[in-house]
Order: sequence, then structure tokens, then C-alpha cells
Amino acid sequence: MQESDHLAGAAGRAIVAADDIEAAIRAQIRRADRLHVHIIEAIIDGTLRVKTAGERVGQINGLSVSMLGSHAFGRPARITAQVRIGRGEFIDIEREVELGGGRCTPRAF
Repeated sequence: MQESDHLAGAAGRAIVAADDIEAAIRAQIRRADRLHVHIIEAIIDGTLRVKTAGERVGQINGLSVSMLGSHAFGRPARITAQVRIGRGEFIDIEREVELGGGRCTPRAF
């Protein structure tokens, strides 16, 4: 509302109009979206590479969600894990030390 009031005052009006509110919302989104746009541009120009073909043991692509105020967006992330030959079980380290709240179900591969 403050930004809408400022826009109305800058236009010489004492009353805030719907256009002032819409312009303030667009400006807020544009400011919050700068990091998201920067990440997309980095992917497009090749600065940030996301490998989407092939396979690597112990690596997968993931998506992390970032929140800036009320604006949320996803960004790609490489998730890696140490792997070794074993009995075909997953070990949830957080559960082992009683820090995690979820369950990791062992599966044989």
C-alpha cells in the first residue's frame, strides 16, 4: 500500500487508483524475481550447466526451492552421495543419530 501511495503521489494524485496498486505489485514481483531470472539466464548462456542425459552412480539432479518474501522459485541442484558395495540397504544417517523425522526404507537392488 505504501508503494501504491507513493506512485499515486508521484503522479500528482491524492487517491490511490487500481493502476497504482497493480504497478506496485508488478514492481515487487520484478524485484523479487531478479535472482530467479539470473539463474535462468545462467542456464541459457551455459554458465550454470545442468546435465540431463546419462547416468552417474551416486549422483542425481534435484530441485531446491528458494523463498524470497512471498516469492518462491525452484533452482536445479546436483545431489551426490557416497556409495559403496554393500548389502543393498540405504542408511539414513540422521535417523541413526536420531536427528531425522522421516523413515528410510531399505530396498535390495
